[in-house]
Amino acid sequence: MSDALIVSAGTHFGLGFNYSSNSAISSNSFVLDLPVVAELNFGRAAGPNSDNDFDGFLGFGYGISKMCAEGAFGVGRNDAVGIIVNGGIRARIYDNPVGLRVAYLLNFKSGAEDVLTVGLFYTFGDF
Repeated sequence: MSDALIVSAGTHFGLGFNYSSNSAISSNSFVLDLPVVAELNFGRAAGPNSDNDFDGFLGFGYGISKMCAEGAFGVGRNDAVGIIVNGGIRARIYDNPVGLRVAYLLNFKSGAEDVLTVGLFYTFGDF
């Protein structure tokens, strides 16, 4: 679209797990976050010729989120599928390209909750 504004398609895949074999504080959890989004990127990382200092993105798409936790308070599960909206910023901190992303998944499955995701990320490669 321009040197400081492009459209992209991609994912912000997330996977997490925790396992504890300590019987006194046994807790196990698993999280899978798989959004597929179209995003409007603006600022520094929008393109190779952009020289802006501010950088961010806004997007929407379709997401899958699966969470399961088992611990002292019982078992909790959430299985969400639906429309996702997200946005975030990217910056260089001590010459490291990092970012903050916030997303909201509107769950279409009955009996499960919507999902709010907040994440920090590191960008591999130059931007």
